[in-house]
Amino acid sequence: MEYCPIKEGAISSPHAIAVEYLGTGITYARFDRDIDAITTPKRLCLYEPPSYSLICSIFSAFRNGSTLFIANTKIPKGEIEKIDYGYFQGLILMTSGSTASPKLAQVSLENLYYNALGTLSAIDLKPQDRYLLSLPLYHVSGMGILWRTFLRKSTLVLPDPNSDLTTLLSRRNITHASLVPTQLSRLLSNHPPDFPCLKCLLLGGAPIQPTLYQKGCDNNLPIFLTYGLTETASAIVISKNPILKDSLLYLGHPLPYRELKVEGEIFVKGEVLFQGYYGEPKPSGWLATRDLGLYDSKLGLAICGRKDRMFISGGENIQPEEIERVLLLHPAVLEAYVTSEKNIEFGSVPIAYVKYDYLCDLKGFLKNHLPKYKIPKKIKIMPQDLVNKKLA
Repeated sequence: MEYCPIKEGAISSPHAIAVEYLGTGITYARFDRDIDAITTPKRLCLYEPPSYSLICSIFSAFRNGSTLFIANTKIPKGEIEKIDYGYFQGLILMTSGSTASPKLAQVSLENLYYNALGTLSAIDLKPQDRYLLSLPLYHVSGMGILWRTFLRKSTLVLPDPNSDLTTLLSRRNITHASLVPTQLSRLLSNHPPDFPCLKCLLLGGAPIQPTLYQKGCDNNLPIFLTYGLTETASAIVISKNPILKDSLLYLGHPLPYRELKVEGEIFVKGEVLFQGYYGEPKPSGWLATRDLGLYDSKLGLAICGRKDRMFISGGENIQPEEIERVLLLHPAVLEAYVTSEKNIEFGSVPIAYVKYDYLCDLKGFLKNHLPKYKIPKKIKIMPQDLVNKKLA
C-alpha cells in the first residue's frame, strides 16, 4: 500500500496544523517535507519515547516499505536487541496478551488504514479537532491515534514531558483522547474533571468495570467504550451508549471492515485482520481471540473474560472476571482480583484480593449475587505488589 495520509494532507490542507509539540505547530506541508528528508533502512527498530522525530521516522518507514519494529520501552534495551523480528513490509508490534508470552504481530498498512476508517465512522473527528497522543506508540492503540488523526487532517497534540494527563486535557484544548482504564481511574481519583473541549474519550485496552464507566459518566466525561486487539490493528467495536445487563456492558456491533462471531470464544476476521505472528503461518478465515463473550442481536457484543483465566472447581467452570464484577458492585470495593488456589476436595477454589475503601462483610454481600461455589473461600487485602502490577 503506497497511500500516506500526511502526503494527502500536504496536498489538500498544506497549511493545516498536523502536529503540535511544546507550543509549536507543524503544518502538513512541513511534516511531509520532514518525512521525505529521512533516509530509512530496510529494517528499522525504534526504541524511544513519543516525539515528532519518532513519528516522522515511522511514516518514512511506511513510505519506503521498510520492516518497522516499534519496541516496548519498558523492556530493557539489551533484551530488545536480542529479538529477531525478521522481514515484513509493514509494522511489527509486541502483543500484550494478559497471560501468554508476547508474540510479534505483523500489521500491514492496509490493516491500519481500514481500522482507522471504521473507527472514524463511530467517533466525531473533524479537521479542526485536536487528538492527544495519550498512549505509547509501541501499542497498536497509540498507532491508531496517528492514523485517525492524519486521515481526518486533524491536529495531533504531543504531550509535554512534564505535564500530567489532567493538565493536558484541561489546558491544551484537547477534543479527543484514548485512555486505558487505569488512566481514567487515576484521572477521577484527584478531583472532578473539567475538560470543556473534550468531545470523545475512547476507553479500552483492558477490561472495563461498569462501576468505573459509570463514575466517568457521572463526571460528565464523553466516554466511548471500545474492544479491540493488536491482531485487528485496534478497535473492533465502539459504543457511546453501552447497555448494562447482568453486570456486563454490551458494546454494540462490529465496525465497518470487521466481522465477528461468538461461540463462547470471540472470533474475528475482515480487512483489519493482521498478517500473522512472526514465524507462524498467516491466518486464514476466523481468528480465535481467546476472549470469551456473549452476542445479542440487539445489544451486540459483551466481553465476559479471558479463556486463559477460567478454572474448574468441583466440576464447575469459574470465570474470575464474573466474580470481580460482582465484588466491584459493593461501594466499599475499589479494586478486585480473583484467582484460584489448589484445594484437596474441589481441585481448585476461588480466592479474592480486594482493595477497600472501608472494611465490610463481602461474603454476606456475595451470597445475594453468586452461587455458593463461586464465592471466594478467602478474601484478602490486595498486596501492594499486585496493585502495582494492575497499574503497570
